[in-house]
Amino acid sequence: YLFAIVIDYCMRKAIDGDEERLGLTLERRKSRRVAPKSITDVDFADDIALVSKDIHEATELLHRVESVAANIGLHINVGKTKAMTINTAAVDLKSRAGESIEIVDDFVYLGSWIESTDKDIRVRKGKGMGCSAQTERHMEIQTCEKLKDQTVHRGMRICFPIWSRDVDSD
Repeated sequence: YLFAIVIDYCMRKAIDGDEERLGLTLERRKSRRVAPKSITDVDFADDIALVSKDIHEATELLHRVESVAANIGLHINVGKTKAMTINTAAVDLKSRAGESIEIVDDFVYLGSWIESTDKDIRVRKGKGMGCSAQTERHMEIQTCEKLKDQTVHRGMRICFPIWSRDVDSD
């Protein structure tokens, strides 16, 4: 919980009122009193996605975040940091220290593929089917071990016992 507060502090200090210039504008300014809606970052715990409309603003935003984080003792792991460009040519993005940041076509953020919806759906279906198969095997093993001497009917992909009524015991 404390880490989330620190990250939020870093992002606020880094952006410092420049959301409209540094971020991606979702909705234009409607009037002098109604500010535009823009997004500069999406973050959850230690996973942060910086969003910008231009590579130069993205570089500035990254350097600002690095600077503020360094002031409180945090450092960005360049080896884990990825950049993705959409509708623009990929350029060499560098950290404040001059290290190159890897440019990728697609990446996973919080379990979802960002660029390809089809790929994300295929992956989610595959994970669901894998989980279903594991659950099925676990249920069969657990149920069948408990019912060692019972007759077992394997229908509907789940093991369950079939008891026959003994007419002599009534």
